[in-house]
Amino acid sequence: FHKNVFSLLKECLTTLFLLLVASPLDDNSLHIFYKSNQDHIDLSYCDEDDQVFSRKNVFHEAASCPEKSRLFILDEALTTSKLSKETVQKLLNAQDIHSRVPLHYAAELGKLEFVHSLLITNLLEDVDPIDSDSKTPLVLAITNNHIDVVRDLLTIGGANASPIEKPILDYSKNVISSTKVQFDPLNVACKFNNHDAAKLLLEIRSKQNADNAKNKSSQHLCQPLFKKNSTGLCTLHIVAKIGGDPQLIQLLIRYGADPNEIDGFNKWTPIFYAVRSGHSEVITELLKHNARLDIEDDNGHSPLFYALWESHVDVLNALLQRPLNLPSAPLNEINSQSSTQRLNTIDLTPNNDKFDLDIQDSIPDFALPPPIIPLRKYGHNFLEKKIFIKLKLRPGLESIKLTQDNGIIMSSSPGRITLSSNLPEIIPRNVILPVRSGEINNFCKDISETNDEEDDDEISEDHDDGEIIFQVNSIDDFSMDFEIFPSFGTRIIAKTTAMPFLFKKVAINSIATVKLPLFDTRLNNIGSLTLDYQIIFPYPGNPLKIIKYEPYWKSTGSDLMTSSKDGNFVTSSSLNGSFISVLVCALNDETIVAAPKPYVEFKGTKILLNDLTKEQLEKVVDYDFGKIDGSFDEVTLKQYLSSRVVPLRSLLEVIPGSVQLVIGVYFPTDKEIDTIPIKISPFININQFIDKLLLIIFEHERFLRHSGSGNMRQIVFSSCNWEACSILNWKQPNFPVLLQMKSLLRDSTTGKFVGDTPNCLKELAVNPQKMSYLNTELINIHTMVQFAMNNNLLGVTLPYEVLKICPSLARIIKQNGLLLIASVGENDQIPADGGYSGIYYACELLFENNIGM
Repeated sequence: FHKNVFSLLKECLTTLFLLLVASPLDDNSLHIFYKSNQDHIDLSYCDEDDQVFSRKNVFHEAASCPEKSRLFILDEALTTSKLSKETVQKLLNAQDIHSRVPLHYAAELGKLEFVHSLLITNLLEDVDPIDSDSKTPLVLAITNNHIDVVRDLLTIGGANASPIEKPILDYSKNVISSTKVQFDPLNVACKFNNHDAAKLLLEIRSKQNADNAKNKSSQHLCQPLFKKNSTGLCTLHIVAKIGGDPQLIQLLIRYGADPNEIDGFNKWTPIFYAVRSGHSEVITELLKHNARLDIEDDNGHSPLFYALWESHVDVLNALLQRPLNLPSAPLNEINSQSSTQRLNTIDLTPNNDKFDLDIQDSIPDFALPPPIIPLRKYGHNFLEKKIFIKLKLRPGLESIKLTQDNGIIMSSSPGRITLSSNLPEIIPRNVILPVRSGEINNFCKDISETNDEEDDDEISEDHDDGEIIFQVNSIDDFSMDFEIFPSFGTRIIAKTTAMPFLFKKVAINSIATVKLPLFDTRLNNIGSLTLDYQIIFPYPGNPLKIIKYEPYWKSTGSDLMTSSKDGNFVTSSSLNGSFISVLVCALNDETIVAAPKPYVEFKGTKILLNDLTKEQLEKVVDYDFGKIDGSFDEVTLKQYLSSRVVPLRSLLEVIPGSVQLVIGVYFPTDKEIDTIPIKISPFININQFIDKLLLIIFEHERFLRHSGSGNMRQIVFSSCNWEACSILNWKQPNFPVLLQMKSLLRDSTTGKFVGDTPNCLKELAVNPQKMSYLNTELINIHTMVQFAMNNNLLGVTLPYEVLKICPSLARIIKQNGLLLIASVGENDQIPADGGYSGIYYACELLFENNIGM
């Protein structure tokens, strides 16, 4: 009986002690408890459940305690406990459920004294054991920047600074079945920007190689200082991708890293990764060490192209530190000067530059006959009487916020959302989670954003972009159910409903945000669903019938088909000649006016037109702005518009019908409204503004037809506001729409590019410090092009200063089926022949003859 009581007491005290080891109890108190019950505490004890599930012993618990040292447990086990040396050795080398030994946890948490004591016991069978995540204690210490632990592991423990993959023995067959993948410590140090660890590793590696090189019998043991990781990236590629410290780059290059080395996957040099990730300081440092810019990847694109296509202004300026007048060479010619002959064939895919085919000249070129029907039926889709509704989920899982104290949620993560409406004509939609962020670049769909060590899994291109579009007759009866399901299975996680009244909120730029409560099957609130939505209403008036009024996409020439320089057969457009630019905006009382700029100057103060009513504007400009005397030709019209603000309706009445116009639609973006800030009248929103503008244009076109002129005035819409372009194109099919970029300017004094707001309103900012984001704002030409394609816009307008430094940019844009207009400054010369569809110069848009759509 006494023996059973003693055993029970020992088991209880041992279990209690193990629980206290993992608790935040201080070491002194726990040590006193251990000393007072030392005879009843078994340090080798392991609970039956722990043997099955966690497999942790007392040393695992001591090493993994995040708040306290627990070093006394190791000291007691080695000195005063009744445990044999063999038992202690077995416990110190035992692996838990994650294949970790106590050294893993001590190194990960930076417990220097604990690690030091473990190393000097000489009881560790291996200083580099690999856990289930293929990480050694050295890798964990580097990851968490515990440099003192790293030093002890390398110097005292003799951890391998340059490991190779370890073979795994299949004991049943007594053969080597596979190898255990390991992380290279130096690559991990670069991934986590750990300069001190990288320096220590390089010193040890170089010393080991020097010692091995002296002895002929051990020369075969010499290993390269730099190794590629599992995705083909070397050290400089990793540092460039994560935006590492310039000192780390200097260190790597000093030890022999090549700033122009090609990786094993994308075939890129480090500067490509720095550009795409937006790290201007890394680019500057790489250029100091002779990183090349006159190179192209397999897609024919240079670092400068990627800077313009998807990076920001600081990156572009960093690249422009180096002269760009050198001819570009493919990356595969850096080490080999052999070049491949490229065949110039018709573009059968959006990216014909991907196919570098070596085909004999004897094989004739293959070309499809020109299409009989234009690719864009009726020019583009437009709303007749339907209402356009676009729902947008945020990237990743940002739209879904779930509480963490629900058992169902903790055991299953959202995998898809099902959207179903009460309207029978709307088919339910499924959105695969997580939502893919950004747009997919057509030309680089096969370029993988490869993962390095410790990279989170990136969202596959197979996932949805989170945009769901509907066209309904009325929003009064439109509601939407959202059901969230796990990745596997059909058990619903949460559900919510968006009722019709939520979509009736008037949004200035047609885009609004709604936050919906999420409920489980028991109607308990378990989180929220946040989504953005856009609503575009059809034009409420009488539109121009395309059977009576010839639209822009219908050719007026005899040659319906023309061939572009790139080999694409395209539909000819009736747009040609000169178009005079007219900027239009709305006053505070909804009057639509034409003006040289979106503001007027009064005694040195710039006042936005949308802040003024018609009467206030007349007092500021000191003339009757509704009165227009005389008639105009193209020259006098440009002179008049450069200094006068006039009502658009009155202006159109006095302009000859033969004068073609570019209507520049000004409406501030949401970001301009917030950061400048800009005050918008509650009576004005972008839908109403464009409706009033179209009403004026349509009435004017009908007047020209009924007055006997017979022809329509050729009009092109243009705007720097993306939503304005989208709405203009959805409301009517008669006139083309161009998306314009004016937010990237080149300073004539410094030669550097500077960022501005879409409508060039940075100088009006109340707090200029709030505008500092512009230099790190993405240039996003690729998103601009994708937006234009998705919304069936005719083309885009880009600054000539941007296009001339990267000619391949023009080719890519045109290959995506868009017109490209080069915007030239007033002090610059008009480019002779840059392959552009048109030139925007001095408030005038000049189209080439027979431009290709």
